[in-house]
Amino acid sequence: MGKNSTSFKPGVVTNPKGRTKGVGNKTTEKAKALFVDIMSGNVKKFKTALDYLYTKDKIKWLDVVNKFFPYYLPRQTDITSDGESIKPDVNISVVNEKIAEDLKKLFDADN
Repeated sequence: MGKNSTSFKPGVVTNPKGRTKGVGNKTTEKAKALFVDIMSGNVKKFKTALDYLYTKDKIKWLDVVNKFFPYYLPRQTDITSDGESIKPDVNISVVNEKIAEDLKKLFDADN
């Protein structure tokens, strides 16, 4: 048994109030910082991949871009929600083939 094995007892809470509000998880913060470092070093590759995907499948391109919005656009809050996140005004998802075809036509008309 290690030196600290006697200080930790299963089922005993050492901080009943939990982590202070607004204080992030250290592992999550480190993972986010690593992700930013990796992405910032590969911006050209990322743009090239997105450009290629756009030429091959605009619906998949739209899906990928939509997934990155939360990382670049902060979630909206309003003063009546007590700081809670509110749902975004626009959420893009393809629910059937007819909608997918309509979206493809819109993108094709753009080019």
